Amino acid sequence: MRLLKKLWLLPVVLIAVYFLPLVVSQVQGADGSTWNAPIFSQFVSADEQGVTFSSIRSAYALGKDGENAIHYNEEKKCRGTTYYYDKTHDVSYTSVSTTQGLLSTVTLHYEQGDACEGWSINDEVAWPYGNIQDVDFTMTPKDALEKGYLVIEEGVAKNPNLYNEFSNRLKQGVFSYLRAMEYEHGTLVRIVDLQMLEIEIEGTDVDPEMAGIQKNTGVSYKAQIRTAQDVQVDEFIRLSDDEVDGVKHVQG
Repeated sequence: MRLLKKLWLLPVVLIAVYFLPLVVSQVQGADGSTWNAPIFSQFVSADEQGVTFSSIRSAYALGKDGENAIHYNEEKKCRGTTYYYDKTHDVSYTSVSTTQGLLSTVTLHYEQGDACEGWSINDEVAWPYGNIQDVDFTMTPKDALEKGYLVIEEGVAKNPNLYNEFSNRLKQGVFSYLRAMEYEHGTLVRIVDLQMLEIEIEGTDVDPEMAGIQKNTGVSYKAQIRTAQDVQVDEFIRLSDDEVDGVKHVQG
């Protein structure tokens, strides 16, 4: 009777091992080094772009355990990307991909070295919108509004409060950013990204309430303008003090 119960449990265990995420284990590479990898997997290969493991388990389970494996390393954020730095192998993990098969595989993708080495907050402001070239140029005004972008249709802003908030912060020299989507007859014709580049206040003589606050100094306004054909990038020092037809223009 006990033997029958054990035999009945065996398929359940095998199904769980195949489909469910489990734990991370140490897997030995071809050169004798060890890698964090999904349990019950074996080393396949490693090159400049990533390390690959195979297993009889499902691609779904390998993918989940692969994500856990890269999270074992030091999390670093820079240049709008989250990396997981593996000091042992001197690589910075970026993502995980899988393939399903008789032996499924999982690849932990990485960049060589510490991707955030030498980077500081002075190099880049946290930019929440992603690369301007990755924006879907067929995006509708409704979708753009839902994403929190400033939408301008036929020259009229649909959510002007976003620009007003951006403008007020800009005038005060406080960190600010804005993505504007310009439409004509329902078609996207231009994307404009405006960003204040920051420099952190440092030093022991800084007012405690101001410590860590980002302030505008020097060449500190970045503008990217994308059309269907190209992208232009410029940096500006400040807004002009002079008005032309009621408008203050930026100065380079």
